[in-house]
Amino acid sequence: MSIVWRFTDRPAEDAFLPRGRRRRQAAWLLQTVAAASLALVAPPTSAAFEQVINVPPQPAPASVGSDTQLNLGMGGVLATGFQAGDAGSTNIEVNVDGGEVQALFTAGSGATVNIRSGEVGSLLYAGVGSVVNVLGGSVNSSLSAGSGSEINVSGGVVDSFFSAYTGSRVTVSGGVIGDGMEALGDAEITVHAGQIGANFLADTGSRVSALGGAFGSNFQATGAASLSIAGGAFSDLTAESVGDIKLSGGGFSGAVSLSGADVAVSGGWFNDAFLLHGEVGGEVRGGDFNAQAAFATTEATRIYGGRFDDLVFLAPASELTLVVKQAASTSGQIDLQPGQSGVVAERGSVLSGVLADGSPFSFTLNPTPSLSGPFFSTQATLRVEVLVPGDYNADGAVDAADFTVWRDTLDSTIDLRADANGNGVVDNADYATWVTNFGRGATPAAISVPEPAAAILAAIAGALLAAVRRRQS
Repeated sequence: MSIVWRFTDRPAEDAFLPRGRRRRQAAWLLQTVAAASLALVAPPTSAAFEQVINVPPQPAPASVGSDTQLNLGMGGVLATGFQAGDAGSTNIEVNVDGGEVQALFTAGSGATVNIRSGEVGSLLYAGVGSVVNVLGGSVNSSLSAGSGSEINVSGGVVDSFFSAYTGSRVTVSGGVIGDGMEALGDAEITVHAGQIGANFLADTGSRVSALGGAFGSNFQATGAASLSIAGGAFSDLTAESVGDIKLSGGGFSGAVSLSGADVAVSGGWFNDAFLLHGEVGGEVRGGDFNAQAAFATTEATRIYGGRFDDLVFLAPASELTLVVKQAASTSGQIDLQPGQSGVVAERGSVLSGVLADGSPFSFTLNPTPSLSGPFFSTQATLRVEVLVPGDYNADGAVDAADFTVWRDTLDSTIDLRADANGNGVVDNADYATWVTNFGRGATPAAISVPEPAAAILAAIAGALLAAVRRRQS
């Protein structure tokens, strides 16, 4: 059983109800929560089973089959190799509320294992069609979620080397998990809360989502893994993947290195080096970059938003496009009208302006390589695209979708995508700008750009990655 709370910035509809009715609803809500909480910790019911075994006082069997409930309490022991069901079994429940489960416990088809207290030995295996719920107690090393199984961890301690194999699903909403957790094949792991140890691995084909929790060092995603991070606290992250990489939140105290077929950063706090590299460009729509942010992609990476220190590193043979509301340079050489784009070839000046999300920026176009300060290689392509006023979703056209952005951010002083006049608030004047420019689109200038040298870029990216890894060590 799981309870999911969702909060929005919109006032709840019942906020406008009479006070007495709100109080009755609040009382009902408290009763509902209390009942749900009791259900989570209530003792198991035996009505649905043909056989009920309580250990102790009854002796522990070597295995159980269909339509059986086994309740293990304090002082009870399930011996090594205990089998809860097989490939064809149904309706089995094992409740561990104390005692000891020795090594090599196997949960077969139709088995639900609830661990609330006690100790479970190493090499617990959840087979196809089984569900294992860890609510408390301890599970020793090498817990495995086999194909077609489900493991839910909401409390307790799970020791190192927790593996989720192809076809399994793991949800973590609390508790402590040791080092070496891994998602293999097309396994799916979702973390809402809890503490995860070091050396987490999202391997080829797996899908990993983090909405919260605290992760140890050396988090890695490789192969065709799909990674989505919307919250949580991380040390470092290395994602060398051809799958999707989505970062929309969370905090990173260590270095972050990303390379993939589809990299999108829309939020998060990056307090150490950030590196986006590889043949395929990505996009950055938000985030707080409080250290050097390095870009070394063959295809253009597009920056729509985010807060950057003046520590951007643009590697040779790479491309970077800034999508802005306005831009200017200290040399005065930039003369782009709304809806136009162009290449910034100058170096040695300062480029400043406002990104599409309303964030100000100021980049020193330093042509001298630096691994700790700003650097814009003369062999890299830096492009600026100026949005048409009213293009609030930055897709190159002023249309109905931009009205939706304005409506959803009206009166905001934080989300300033629809702040066309730059007065720091989304207001009716920005609506008038949208009306005036409705139907307009971008007219980018056609500029020939030399083909980047992939070999040079790969060498630069390798040097940057080595520097990142030195910091991690």
